[in-house]
Amino acid sequence: MALNKMGKSLLICTMLVGGSFFLIIKSMPDTAIGVISTWNINTEYEVLDQRFVNVPYTGRLGQFYDCLTKYRHISKRSISKPIAEDNGRLVIKVANVAKLTMAVNSKEAYSIQLVEQNIDGKAEDYSNNYAINCDVGLLNK
Repeated sequence: MALNKMGKSLLICTMLVGGSFFLIIKSMPDTAIGVISTWNINTEYEVLDQRFVNVPYTGRLGQFYDCLTKYRHISKRSISKPIAEDNGRLVIKVANVAKLTMAVNSKEAYSIQLVEQNIDGKAEDYSNNYAINCDVGLLNK
């Protein structure tokens, strides 16, 4: 089916607008992950869920914070040890403003996702998944 001149122009405009919309969405910054910059080694956390991970139920981020700030794009994820039977998950509430979910293998957190929460604990913003390589044993140290 051949398109007339007006049909071709309409198709090109639709493609340009659609492409621009995609670029705007694709380039929007991940604002949720930025909350990490408001924390420090003394920021308090509370464990909400832990599977095959054993960390103190409450405490401070401690030395874990320094490692956490080195998060990187998920495509850069690497797991330093072979996947173990104790591959698990750790979910902590941080500073009463965010929930941090971590995939953990042999005490090494290797990916994170952050959910910003309002005062009622309801989700307000979600981060993308990010890669880290942090020993969960650094929490509260």
